Amino acid sequence: MQNPNHRRLRLTLLFGAILVALASPASALSPEAASFLVSIGIDPSSEEVKIADADGEIHTMVHGDPEVFSLENLAIAKRANGVRRFIFTRSLIRRLKADYAAFSFTDGGDADYNGDYLTPEDRLIVVDKMFGG
Repeated sequence: MQNPNHRRLRLTLLFGAILVALASPASALSPEAASFLVSIGIDPSSEEVKIADADGEIHTMVHGDPEVFSLENLAIAKRANGVRRFIFTRSLIRRLKADYAAFSFTDGGDADYNGDYLTPEDRLIVVDKMFGG
């Protein structure tokens, strides 16, 4: 017969492992999505791509309609401009959040910025930075 303390410990460890697995960021891009990125000249292992992929699904509103965007879905749909803009915009918001005080919108690449790929909360941060601080 197994010691009840050992069984409790094993169940606790198993439960903890399950929670960690569920809380982990989205998995890497599918082979199909990664292949599309390569076909348009984007390195799927680049830091910017990892950031955009880790952000997972972006739930937002576009012209009053709810939308859900992700790097995976844009790549599978072969939306080259959408992929470029999603990667740039998600990287931009990550940099802005990481160092709000030092961040500047004059770093270039504005043509690839697309506010559609921001959450409503992200948009408030951008507006505040552009017009308030």
